[in-house]
Amino acid sequence: MWMWINAFLSHREARCMVNNYKSPWFQTSIGLPQGSVISPILFNIFIKDIFKSVSADCCKFADDATIWHSHSDPKVIQEKLQKDLNQVQKWSNDWRMKLSIQKTEYSIFSKEKNKVQNIKLKLGNTILKYNPNPVILGLKLDEQLNFNSHIESTVKKAKRSLGIIREIKGIALIPTKTLIQIYDSLVCSIFNYASSIWQSSTSSHLDKLNEIQRKGLALCLDLPSQSSLEALEVLSGTLPIDLRREEMAIRELGKINSYSNNVPIKRKFEIWKEEKNPEKFISPLGKMYQQTEDMKDTELVDIDKIEPQYEYQGLVSVIRAPDYWRNIGSSKSRTTAQIEEGKQIISEQLNLKHQTQQLLLQMGHV
Repeated sequence: MWMWINAFLSHREARCMVNNYKSPWFQTSIGLPQGSVISPILFNIFIKDIFKSVSADCCKFADDATIWHSHSDPKVIQEKLQKDLNQVQKWSNDWRMKLSIQKTEYSIFSKEKNKVQNIKLKLGNTILKYNPNPVILGLKLDEQLNFNSHIESTVKKAKRSLGIIREIKGIALIPTKTLIQIYDSLVCSIFNYASSIWQSSTSSHLDKLNEIQRKGLALCLDLPSQSSLEALEVLSGTLPIDLRREEMAIRELGKINSYSNNVPIKRKFEIWKEEKNPEKFISPLGKMYQQTEDMKDTELVDIDKIEPQYEYQGLVSVIRAPDYWRNIGSSKSRTTAQIEEGKQIISEQLNLKHQTQQLLLQMGHV
């Protein structure tokens, strides 16, 4: 493998082209070929140790990275972060990886109103700019972490999408069912994005999304915009926004709970359960956990009892069927004997469940 990668990266040539002018070919010994399947993997390997010498908590996604410290004194945070930034700059110099200082910024989060104090941080010789509303992977944050800014941004995006639906409806005779499908694709997808995180926002801001849903469904059903939201949701077969958020949050926490303990977010979840519960201020994780506990109390469904969808080899997820199902074969090529065995296994699992338990089956071709 090493020989192959070495050959892949060695003796590479490139040239520049502007309009019809082409420069001479020249050899390049840095960078990765854009568009190559293996380039993202090699890039991740290259930057794997960028935070090896920092003391902060950190996370990375592709070429975006975030580090953070928590403390009641902003000056202590400034001192710790500056040391970490110096280490990151040293790594950058050692490996000749130029950092995008223009895109590097810092924020301070605090639940105490009017207590946020700006600090001064430098990367290299450049003073970093302060951003009270940073966007991380499409999620807009604010200084008090109440996600009000993100919801305001979500409302604006949803209104633009409603405008598109209104234009489509005005120029073509589109069936109501198709309009609802378009609404689900253009608007509900905006509501769904990262909703398990920002659902802990204030009810006054969350209600703004219901108003968008009212106008959107009324538009699709050709009814007055002041119609009852509940009636519109029933007529269109659309799930209420709060129930959709709750469903997605429970699914997300169930997935996290099924991870191996060497997956960082699973470790964070286990630490949170030991140290952060109950919370003074409800966090996104706390809200999700509260919803799963409510489901356990009302529906007797416990995420700890859900069989994990994946097994993990290191950090690599592998889909594995439960032990009792591994000899049944594929649904496309099962023999008659395997089908009968599958029915018998399902019957046995139903008989094994306690009267206070529920067994959920994902039905397919048995």
